[in-house]
Amino acid sequence: MLYDFVAINTHTTRLGAILDAMEQNRIHLIRIKQNLLDCGFTGAGATGYDSVTTELNAKLDDYGASLAKLRTAIGTAASRMQLVDENNGKGFYGI
Repeated sequence: MLYDFVAINTHTTRLGAILDAMEQNRIHLIRIKQNLLDCGFTGAGATGYDSVTTELNAKLDDYGASLAKLRTAIGTAASRMQLVDENNGKGFYGI
């Protein structure tokens, strides 16, 4: 089995950039939410907003955890491909 490590590195880098952008979007949403609260948002709308943002916080935390898991999985997969390639290559040393 032969792996194209240039392609693997290219795709890993691209996926990393996509994940970085997704994380930046998540952080942006957190800041928007907090900025509205910091501006003195009060009254009945603020009370409803508080309950919605509590749910939003939980979803953003889950989303952040999912992004971290995906980033780890991508790195692990790339590392395993290289390890398999190295181990297969070692088999030819005995020939």
